[in-house]
Formats: sequence, C-alpha cells, structure tokens
Amino acid sequence: MANEQHVKIIKTGDEGWTWDKWRRENPTIQPDLSGADLFGLALNAVNFYRANMHSAMMSSCAVTSADFREADLIDANLSEALLIKAKLSHAKLHRADLVGADCSAADLNYTELQGIRAISSVFNHANLSNANLKDADFRLAECNSGDWQHADLRNGILASASCAKTNFSYANLRSANLRWADLRNTIFAGADLRGADLRNAILVGADLRGADLRNAILTGADLINANLLGAKLEGVDLFSAKIEGVNLLETEQ
Repeated sequence: MANEQHVKIIKTGDEGWTWDKWRRENPTIQPDLSGADLFGLALNAVNFYRANMHSAMMSSCAVTSADFREADLIDANLSEALLIKAKLSHAKLHRADLVGADCSAADLNYTELQGIRAISSVFNHANLSNANLKDADFRLAECNSGDWQHADLRNGILASASCAKTNFSYANLRSANLRWADLRNTIFAGADLRGADLRNAILVGADLRGADLRNAILTGADLINANLLGAKLEGVDLFSAKIEGVNLLETEQ
C-alpha cells in the first residue's frame, strides 16, 4: 500500500512541501506510491527516480519528461498516459498497461517491459535498445524511427504495427508476430527472426543483412529491394512474396 503522506504530497502538497522540494530534502527516502490512484494528474517533468509505483493507477496522466529511471512500475496502469520524452531507463514495467499511451522519444534503454500491453500506443523515435520486451503486445502501435537494437522481443506481438525506419539490429525477434506490420526501410541486420511470422508484412527496402530467418513465415510479404545479403533462409516460406530486386544468391539457404 502507498504511503499516505507521499500520495498527499504528489497530489496537492503537504504542509508546504511540494513533491520536488520534498525529494530534494529527503534524497534517501524511497517514495512509496504503490497502488496509488493518480488518474489524470499533470505530473510533467516530476522526479519519480527509484519510486515504488507498483500497481499505481496513472491512466491519462501527463508525465512528459518525467524521470522514472529505476522505478518499480510493475502492473501499473499507464493507459492513455502522455509519456513523451519520459526517462524510463532501467525501470521495471512488467505487465504494465500502456494501451493508447504516447511514449514518443521516450528513453526505455534496458527497461523491463516483459508482458506489457501497448496496443495502439505511440513509440515513435523512442529508445528501446537492450529492453526486455518478451511477450509484449504492440498491436497497431506506431513505432517508427526508433532504436530497438539488441532488444529481446521473443514471442512479442507487432501485428499491424508501423515500425518504418526503426533499427532492430541484433534484436531477438524469435517467434515474434509481425503479420501485416509496416517495416519499410527497417533495419534487421544480424537480428534473430527464427520462426517469426511475417505474413503480408511490408519489408520494402528493409536491411536484413546477416539476419537469421530460418523457418520464418514470409507468405505474401513485400520484400521489394530488401537487402538479404548473408541472411539465413533455411525453411523460410516465401509463397506469394514479392521479391523483385532481391538477390537470393547471396543468402544462406
């Protein structure tokens, strides 16, 4: 349960304390907002560094540029929240609800995001490099021009998501669902896509150099002008795929 005084300070202040002042004066105290109802509050640029916000209700909150580094947001509800340019590196968000949230340009480097629900969310220009995204659900999300290098997306769902120009270099996308995803000019160099479902995905101009696509499903995918130099294609299903401009002679089959 949340500390009642901490909740009062973050909502309205307490005996002259503002949140930022209280944090500056009490740097060794870990804020406890676990399970707190903060629905719809404007908390832009607020310092939540290392705060306990487990299961907090933050739906529709405005937390642009807020500092959540190393915070515990496990099972938190951040649906429809504005997290633009928020700092979330090394935070824990296992199973958090980010449906409809706007995380544009947010920093989620090394963040624990296993099992999150981020359907119809926005992650344009966000940094998710080295993030743990196993079993995450990004259906219909906008994830364009992001940095997802070395991210772990095993069994993740990106069906019908837009990830144009995003960098997935050396990411683990084994058994991920990328059906109907917009992956134009996306970088998958050295990525693990074994068993991934890429049916009807748009991969026009994608960089798949050295990617491991063994047993991936590319039925109906659009691979026009994609770069598959050195890619591993053993067991790949390319039925009805568009491969104009693709040099399959320089792949490993």
